[in-house]
Amino acid sequence: MRQPRSAAERESVAEWLGASSRAAALSSDVRETVTSDIVADLAQKGRLVVFVDRSDVAFGVGTWSRKGNPRNIEFAIVVGDPDLWRSGLGGEAALRFVDFLFMTYDANKVFLLTGAYNPYTLPALARSGFVFEARLREHYFLDGEFHDALVWSLLRAEHRRLLDATRDSALAYIPSVSDQEKASARAFLDRLLADPRASRADWSAEHVESARA
Repeated sequence: MRQPRSAAERESVAEWLGASSRAAALSSDVRETVTSDIVADLAQKGRLVVFVDRSDVAFGVGTWSRKGNPRNIEFAIVVGDPDLWRSGLGGEAALRFVDFLFMTYDANKVFLLTGAYNPYTLPALARSGFVFEARLREHYFLDGEFHDALVWSLLRAEHRRLLDATRDSALAYIPSVSDQEKASARAFLDRLLADPRASRADWSAEHVESARA
């Protein structure tokens, strides 16, 4: 998960979110005129990321915005390539994105809307622990018909339980700063508070040795 890095990636994102995109139709996301410049602006504001595979190739996009109060975040995810819709990449991307919203932006609630006609997203949300919260009647217009929108949400306490349940699995949360680095910082602070001069000398020696190495 990262910002788009090239004009080609921004163009791909604009296509995935565009009016003729089947992916956007299924996800009920933008489906309007989206340009590369709009994508760049959203990314620069931190409201858009691309999802990449293990070869760093972008395959989807995630967007988010605050709704209702500053700790309520609505998000949307689009996987651009239809061949990947049943691959599991979209589900993993959604989990990583949700982790990011809770752990980076201090969300108390994350939620999304999806069309009642989407056979890909509904099972994935149910499996991921999201709660079906509401039905908005005839909220979307698609293929000449009105369709209901379904609201799915996850609260911070529910997300914490999911983190605990996946702690030892491949879906475990990957921290931005490792536990070892945090522990090292705390240990240094303890030394500094106990004896400022000694801790400063210790730090200086460690700094010199690491520079030599």
